[in-house]
Amino acid sequence: MDGARRANRLVVGGALVSIGVGVALVLFQGIPLGPALWLSLVMIGLPVVAMAQLLVLDEELPPRKAIYSGTLVTLMVLGALSLGVGPWYPGWDRMGLTAASPGPVLVEAGVVTLVALVLVFAGRGVERLLNLRQTDLMRLILPADRGDRAWFVAVSFAAGIGEELAYRGFAMGALIAMGLSPLAALVFTSVSFALLHGYQGVLGALRAGTLGLVLGWSVLRTGLLWPAIAAHAGLDLILGLWLARYLVDPDEGPVSPSPEVE
Repeated sequence: MDGARRANRLVVGGALVSIGVGVALVLFQGIPLGPALWLSLVMIGLPVVAMAQLLVLDEELPPRKAIYSGTLVTLMVLGALSLGVGPWYPGWDRMGLTAASPGPVLVEAGVVTLVALVLVFAGRGVERLLNLRQTDLMRLILPADRGDRAWFVAVSFAAGIGEELAYRGFAMGALIAMGLSPLAALVFTSVSFALLHGYQGVLGALRAGTLGLVLGWSVLRTGLLWPAIAAHAGLDLILGLWLARYLVDPDEGPVSPSPEVE
């Protein structure tokens, strides 16, 4: 109960800060109200909500499929709203949603995926060196059977589309349109993206932030969001379906919610 109260206070505080920042963007940057509020929500509000959820989930883990379904809906809304306000500000071009040939897009996505995989396993080495452990929630979301894998495939595609549209497309494009340097926009969105994945623990959040840097750098270098979308979805699929056992140490064992809710 104490965790729930702290989570509620955190959500309320995050909402107030997000609204304040959004209004400031309208008044001082001249950004339309809708994109301004969505930008502040993506950069501040959603990471705060993610951290608030962690306070509740530390006390009781929900069923695995409830996590999958809730995450899927959230990611779909994230992508849809980013597509809804993105053409208004910062525009299709700044979001990297311009036409491109499939061949170069797939080559770029393959290179980004390979680099990301190397970084993931380098991070696992650091994790073992520092004797850090994956969070229970992180281990719970890894698929355990065929039904879980079907859900995980859907969530992976939704993450590739929704998170990339929101962070590397809309947010990074909007920050650059406001006058920030591409490097600053890349760093700020990657930090926000890392906090959004705080449920994976400190090292997991750092890993997400690092991957955000890799994906964002690809967008800045190519001017296209498509390779980042493909690489993000592909990376999640590879790690969740084929390499999951390497993300969790054998002595940690699987995690399941209580039998009465499974």
